[in-house]
Amino acid sequence: MGKAKTCPRKPYVMTRLRQLFALAAILMMIAAAYVLRPPNEGTLRKANVLNLSSMGRITEPFSQWSNAYAFHLIAGDGTPVKLGLGLILAGGLLLGLSLNLGKSSPLSVSRREGSVTPPLQQPDTRDEVSSAVYGEGVGYIRLLIGLLCLALLTERNGNLFEISLLQNLNIHLQAALLLFGLLFSASSLIGNPGYWKTKSIWSIFAFPKFDKTHRAEILAVAAITLLALILRAWRVGSAIHGLIDEAHFINAITLLWEYPDDIRILQPFSNIPAFPWVFPYAQWGGVEIFGNNLTGLRVISVLIGAATIPAIYLLARSLFDKPTALIAALILATFPPHIHFSRAGINNIADPLMGTAALGFLAYGMRTRQRWPFVLAGITLGLTQYFYDGGRLLYPALALLWLLLAHIITRLSQSPRPSTSVENSRNKRSVPPPLQQPDTEGGDSTPLPMLGEGPGVGSTKLPSLLGGEGPGVRMSFRRRHLIIFVLAFLLIATPVYYTRYGQDSGFSSRSQDVRAGNDFWRTVLLGDNGELIYLRHLSYTFLIYIYMPEMSWFYGGHTPLILRVFVPLFLLGLFWSLWNWRKSGPLLLILWLGLVALGNSLLSESATSARYVVVFPALALLMAIGLRQSVALVLSNRWPQRAQVVVISLIAIAIAVTQTGYYFDRHIDDWNNGRLSLDADDVMFRAADLPPNTHVHIVYDIEIMRFNLDTLRRYLHRTDLDVLPMYPERFTSFYLDGLPRDVNHAFFLPPDRYDLVALLVAYFELDPAQYSPYNVPREYQFVLYFAPVEKNTDHPTDELWMRRTSP
Repeated sequence: MGKAKTCPRKPYVMTRLRQLFALAAILMMIAAAYVLRPPNEGTLRKANVLNLSSMGRITEPFSQWSNAYAFHLIAGDGTPVKLGLGLILAGGLLLGLSLNLGKSSPLSVSRREGSVTPPLQQPDTRDEVSSAVYGEGVGYIRLLIGLLCLALLTERNGNLFEISLLQNLNIHLQAALLLFGLLFSASSLIGNPGYWKTKSIWSIFAFPKFDKTHRAEILAVAAITLLALILRAWRVGSAIHGLIDEAHFINAITLLWEYPDDIRILQPFSNIPAFPWVFPYAQWGGVEIFGNNLTGLRVISVLIGAATIPAIYLLARSLFDKPTALIAALILATFPPHIHFSRAGINNIADPLMGTAALGFLAYGMRTRQRWPFVLAGITLGLTQYFYDGGRLLYPALALLWLLLAHIITRLSQSPRPSTSVENSRNKRSVPPPLQQPDTEGGDSTPLPMLGEGPGVGSTKLPSLLGGEGPGVRMSFRRRHLIIFVLAFLLIATPVYYTRYGQDSGFSSRSQDVRAGNDFWRTVLLGDNGELIYLRHLSYTFLIYIYMPEMSWFYGGHTPLILRVFVPLFLLGLFWSLWNWRKSGPLLLILWLGLVALGNSLLSESATSARYVVVFPALALLMAIGLRQSVALVLSNRWPQRAQVVVISLIAIAIAVTQTGYYFDRHIDDWNNGRLSLDADDVMFRAADLPPNTHVHIVYDIEIMRFNLDTLRRYLHRTDLDVLPMYPERFTSFYLDGLPRDVNHAFFLPPDRYDLVALLVAYFELDPAQYSPYNVPREYQFVLYFAPVEKNTDHPTDELWMRRTSP
């Protein structure tokens, strides 16, 4: 019987089918993005007004989640959403077919004649290197010093034992205890490096001598980080000259000025944002350097936002490859929502820095099986407990669930095959998962490999912190490393919860205030179509990414979090991750989005952007995967690798330019013009330039928050001003006639209330009308009518005034 004939055209046909399905999937995603067009500005403004009017109404079940009103107004009968979701699912299925066909095609093998897949690396021996460099032990002296610092700080804040001596520790000493506790604890858990025996400090991190590739990689990350810093710092105090929910943080700074000896740094600084004083304390330093203005208030957020770029690079480089990591870093550096929250003086932006760094160190530690990344992962994960509740609740659960599921999947994939002998099976189970060798055969004719496929995924020897592997390589860790990771986390997180226990505070008081109430769950569980009500509420957690603009003032604008032109990339990255969920990288991203969706669906409003800052790095990484994978799917075996790299680079640069242009050319104006009332905060910034002891009168038919006025008065060092907000009904002849004439008066009136102006000129001689010098649209400004004391000591009567002003 002769040999069976081979079909040389089969790989070619399979490759073309794969590319055809991939192209069809991309077109489906583009069509979905076109269908899910954001509403026009008029419709969005009506939705915002309706959203505000429904806040606080908790008696009716449908009024608890106020975004429901706005969503129905935007979506109408729901046809765009239904059609868009249908196209998204169809595109996801086509992408799955394309990826499935690729399993039988030799796309990951080099075309170079005679080239073969490089052999797998021998079992990892880095533990021996780690032992030589770091030592197996723990620096007990440093650990005792760190524990002592944290113990003193904890008792000063929790005060369970009521040690009077510790009550003398002011806020500066508490911050020093926290800092030294972190440093000594981290260095002790890392091990016993020979600081004085080595010639280079780099040996502490087991860094080899950097070659040109590593230097280029470091320079690229540094350049992207510098770009992120510039974008976040440019006109940070003037482009948006209004408070982005920053009043509570400003109030905390003023309290730090007044009571530095009485404040406990780990206790909540407010009843509403019930977070530790750590972030306001850092803001205090920024104010001392840059002044008591919006720039000084926001500079810490700028630095933290820029520092998130190396963190996302570390995570993406450890889980995927270098191109994906660079693309993700560039996308996040120019991602409009991340830029926006990096330019706001609120602590939400600290969550993605600490959380992403923790996950990045964790992933890097599982790659290299060294101890120090697990230590730093535990430290940074513990620091997530010091800022916004989103990071406090999300990242520990995400890290734990990811480790658990990744370990289960790895163990299942390492189960011995029936064909192997018992002895070989035991050997395989005892050998750590192999790592791939880097591809050294690539050239112009080599196709760009897809994520997790074959060689060429990236440098997988991990000789330095910048090393990384594709998601197809298994992750693993040693039990003692996991124990150290947990201990480091508990060591840093315990002071916060000890303080809350000592002060009888809840685990997360803020989430208790904004959770969906009993009426909602009663309707979901017992009412008609309750499951549909919850699914609709849950759908907002996804639609805010691709369709639904935010219904609050945090991010504002008229677009969802991801610009519509880039929605297809996000969807492609999401479905690629879903189809590859068994790999560690995609699994993390799926869990990341899933936990954020689940958590927000338990709140009364599930589409407030401030609660999605924790997921911004995952969105950028999914967009990077979508770009990286779509190019590899469509152009593989057709274009040379260098050409594909050029295409990816140009598209990534285009994404960065488009996102940057949108934010600074349109979004800032949209936010400034998205105010729903006149800006009373602008009044206080203008009043800061008034003469001493001026009486400030603010007349408006909407209630003005006295808290904001008093907070800004203290922050701007103008406690001499007498500020009085009032309704127009109180602004009468009797009120004006009783005002003293021996002080200056500043009247801030709505621009369309000419009757109030006519009444005012009958009692005071005024300077010409003045408008705001700051970047506030004219239609949202109060008009200032200043009555100087020198003109009004002997104020004329009505008849004399009319005679003076008549032509």
